[in-house]
Amino acid sequence: MNEGKIITRYAKSVFSLAKDKNIIEKVYSDMEQIIVTYHDVPDFKTTIEIPVITPSQKIELFNHIFKNSFNPVTISFVELVIKNRREIFLSDMARVYLDIYRNYKGIKTATLTTAVGLDEATRQTIIQTLKNFYKNSEIILKEYLEEKILGGFILNIDDRQFDASTGSNLTKIKRTLKNTTIK
Repeated sequence: MNEGKIITRYAKSVFSLAKDKNIIEKVYSDMEQIIVTYHDVPDFKTTIEIPVITPSQKIELFNHIFKNSFNPVTISFVELVIKNRREIFLSDMARVYLDIYRNYKGIKTATLTTAVGLDEATRQTIIQTLKNFYKNSEIILKEYLEEKILGGFILNIDDRQFDASTGSNLTKIKRTLKNTTIK
């Protein structure tokens, strides 16, 4: 079966269950924690995904770490994923859950890449501009620093990219000059 379909099906199922139980925010928080743990604790990812460790051992490990802080729906979901030997997709399922949640709530996530950090006034201006453009949707702004863009910014939101970086503009000018013939 297609991996994308597996991931989406599981994420939609847990979202539907969480919605029925009116706990989508709590499960959202749990899914964020799964992603953070995968990212920040490489040994956790390795242990959960390694095939020689039995599903019962993986469930025991997961419960040892998260049982007291996660909602029972999330715990049951993860146990089902592990029992069905789909644990290699767990972090992707969590990521898709977050996407489904944000879509359901009308939340837009924007990624802003700049060469230097933003001050709070500029950050709020960007968020307000995006709110106005997207008809007062809630905006989550993720910021990344990337010195090689030299200046300006690159903004990604939904399927759109706005590249106003100095590095990109210099590359365009260089390309234009290379292709220009002088008579």
